[in-house]
Amino acid sequence: MELNAGRAPGAFADFASVNRDMSAAEAKAFGTAFLESIITACKEAPPETLTAMKTMLNTVSEPEPPVQRPALTDIESKALIFIQDRLSRDESPSVRDLRGILSFKSSRSSLLVINKLIEKGYLRRSHVGRLFLAT
Repeated sequence: MELNAGRAPGAFADFASVNRDMSAAEAKAFGTAFLESIITACKEAPPETLTAMKTMLNTVSEPEPPVQRPALTDIESKALIFIQDRLSRDESPSVRDLRGILSFKSSRSSLLVINKLIEKGYLRRSHVGRLFLAT
């Protein structure tokens, strides 16, 4: 198998631009040596290894489906918007402030809303209890 390094000349220049310590010529030499080492390894590999490698390369992985989260109630939506706003300003939202925004009489009610948002997957807590938006 012959290596055709001239197939994608721009790729080596792109590699060099990412690796500022390398010139385009050095990047091309590195890339060529790397590809040649792969070709050599493939020539020396047992047939079952090559078959497994071909299977892996030909396998198209399915994209992960988007996370389906349960719908929010109006109160939960209002609470989530308030918490997102506070977190975007690097402030920790307080249960008392949330109580005021939601017009609750008890801070416990606000805490229950936060726990419901965590349960539904919209928020998460760190090991020290700080709130974060779930990804």
